[in-house]
Amino acid sequence: MKKIYFLLLFFPYMAFATTQYSDEDIIKASKPSLYYTSINLSVNPVENFNQKSKEDILNIRNQYMATSYFQSQMPYAYTPSPAIFGQIKDGKMWKSIFAYHCSNVDNADDTNGNSYVSRDINNPDILVGLSRSLSIHVNNKNMPHWFCDENQNPDALPSRIYYHPEYNILSIEYTLDKRILQHSLLAQYTLSDLNARDFGYNAIYILKNNNIVMVKQSNITRHIGKTKDYIHVGMNCTAPGGCNNTSPSKPEMNFKIQKLPADMLIKLWKNNPQSPQQPADMYVRLVFKPK
Repeated sequence: MKKIYFLLLFFPYMAFATTQYSDEDIIKASKPSLYYTSINLSVNPVENFNQKSKEDILNIRNQYMATSYFQSQMPYAYTPSPAIFGQIKDGKMWKSIFAYHCSNVDNADDTNGNSYVSRDINNPDILVGLSRSLSIHVNNKNMPHWFCDENQNPDALPSRIYYHPEYNILSIEYTLDKRILQHSLLAQYTLSDLNARDFGYNAIYILKNNNIVMVKQSNITRHIGKTKDYIHVGMNCTAPGGCNNTSPSKPEMNFKIQKLPADMLIKLWKNNPQSPQQPADMYVRLVFKPK
């Protein structure tokens, strides 16, 4: 059953009238036909951030925020969150997309190529995205060649993004190679919540999974979690003095795809809800289709 509320969203301080739907309504609404009555959003390219200054990175972020659909709905100019971007260091290297999958292959330079974090910085409308859990780039010495091709990395960028204003559902579609299902690590992922946090969404919960299992018993299908991503200098790369990268590890968000197609429906709140059943401020639907 739907209810009409007058909501205040606290980042920025913006008031607007919206219809609030029950979880049951949202689950029914989050289906493929939603695409035909939705707003298509852009998927922006990744790039190499190596040796750029912090100012350079923030300018890039501001550039893409200027074209962000969600930022265009805000009444105030965007300011990058110091909690997320404040620890970026000038002139550092950034771990590459390739390295997050194949950093142990032939001891290759793990900063060579497009930077992994550019997926998030250049695409602010991907509020919650697909990312690799820590286990895969620690245990990836024997990754198959097809998987270690940057152009085929299944979680580099989504194939399509669209938003349905009435139900407040952001749909993000990824096209995955079915061969990932043959390798236990390749089908294991986690969630990137950097953009959700930057837009002020602080609480996260997985409402429904299809053909997906959570890796840890304590996970965000069982309890409300917090968005946590931020960028700092970490030591998980070969560059002297470390690289700018995203932290922390979020085992409560780790999941494994069992079969394709698969999908996940996520609830986001600006303020901590009283219960998981409370209507969300934003819904994110991740869709995984076979290649």
